[in-house]
Amino acid sequence: MSPDGKSILYAVGTPRTANEKPGGSHIVYYTMNLKDRKPGTIFNDSIKVSSPMWLSDGKSVSFLHKVKDGKKQVWVKAINDDNLTQLTKSETDILSYQISPDGKSIAYRTIKSISDRQKELNERGYGFTFFEENIRNADLYLGNINEGEIENVRQIKLEGHVSGFNFSKNSKQLAAGVCPQNLVDHNYMFTKVFVIDVESGKSKKVSKNEGKLGNYEISPDGKFLLYTAALDINDAAVSQAFVINIADGTLQ
Repeated sequence: MSPDGKSILYAVGTPRTANEKPGGSHIVYYTMNLKDRKPGTIFNDSIKVSSPMWLSDGKSVSFLHKVKDGKKQVWVKAINDDNLTQLTKSETDILSYQISPDGKSIAYRTIKSISDRQKELNERGYGFTFFEENIRNADLYLGNINEGEIENVRQIKLEGHVSGFNFSKNSKQLAAGVCPQNLVDHNYMFTKVFVIDVESGKSKKVSKNEGKLGNYEISPDGKFLLYTAALDINDAAVSQAFVINIADGTLQ
């Protein structure tokens, strides 16, 4: 839904036919004004994009895109313009991103590149995958957006793997899920929510969940963290809703 609530952005996937080369579905992205219900194509199948999101002005969208021999970056495109503008310049592929509601900040996750030694071994045929042994953690980066340019990009120091994140409605805070390692069981059982101050970059572990964690969000006034989680370490499901005061840790 667009920020003004008047339009939507959506995707339509069409399976490949039997005569086409193997691959995924053909994905086309559309916008539609909810008043006249007339769809307009914003991305056809000739350009591979993912994670398109409205910008705060409601006239442009951001998205992930990878050019030939490049890295997956965040790009921006006006709804009524075919020109694409690259926003980020990450050294490695961006896994996921989010632009703050006020359009002034951007956060994204990346995994550091492998070492030169490992690249050499891979080229020589020693690029073995050892299940859950040579997995690297994802890091969280935060930057400022000023007139279409990103400034002051810095890594948020969090011990472990950043599995997800989202901005608060007031754009002043960021909630991030962090677990010790980028492993399936760690994501399921050991993820905690940290609240990060966007201006200073300082982080604080806030959630007190034991075991599985579900979705999480900072309240509109920025004072509370809301999350779903297991009742305790023996609960096999995400079965409860919790509200915690970010300042003093009071939990309901």
